[in-house]
Amino acid sequence: VKEWAAALNRPAINMAAGRQVLDATYRAMARQQSSKNFKTTADLLWDMRKAFENVDRQQLWTQGKKYGYPRDALRLSIASYRWGRHLVMGTITSDALHPTRGIAAGSAFATYELTLYVWECILKHTADHPTITLSIHVDDISQSTNNAEAVEVIEDMVRSANDLSNKVENLDMPLAEEKNQLVCNSESTARAITKRLEGKAGVHLKEVRRLGIDYTVHHRNTRCQTRRNRFIKLK
Repeated sequence: VKEWAAALNRPAINMAAGRQVLDATYRAMARQQSSKNFKTTADLLWDMRKAFENVDRQQLWTQGKKYGYPRDALRLSIASYRWGRHLVMGTITSDALHPTRGIAAGSAFATYELTLYVWECILKHTADHPTITLSIHVDDISQSTNNAEAVEVIEDMVRSANDLSNKVENLDMPLAEEKNQLVCNSESTARAITKRLEGKAGVHLKEVRRLGIDYTVHHRNTRCQTRRNRFIKLK
């Protein structure tokens, strides 16, 4: 399974074998620095609601056959998800419950299987929207773009967001819209994107925390607040 994941050739996937959270953080910082060459930059952050629980196992199996995922491992994994589960409260235990949908988040293969589940969606989206930088870390999705013209950023982001929203909904993986965030270095651009996307855009923020790092698309040199505090203490 790790060999299959290591062969994935899309930087959008941060859960591939051999990659770490630091890799995604470094790419985000690199995009932040490179955005200084553009007038307008926007980053849309999404969270998929109960991503593991909403996986359709039949569709997962179909994707596994299509994209060469090790079938023996996938067959055993899916079989284990059908095992009976019991609810326990004190000395009371329920009868066995047999889940008919979803994968177990604690499984050693779960992140690989989630990657497989959304893999075709990633391939299509990166081909359809070449101006958008797509990044996925487990159930977190970010879409980034920049351009000298604000209108291009607005149109690219709106097209990408609407299309990706349809794609993940077709996978029965709804967005947790209350967690959506839009980071943009232009108030007018952010308002235009929010108006077009409504709830999909979420709240407009100047700075967010991504994978433990303070992140902004504003054209200024920033550092994590924790690092600043530590530096002050050393003086």
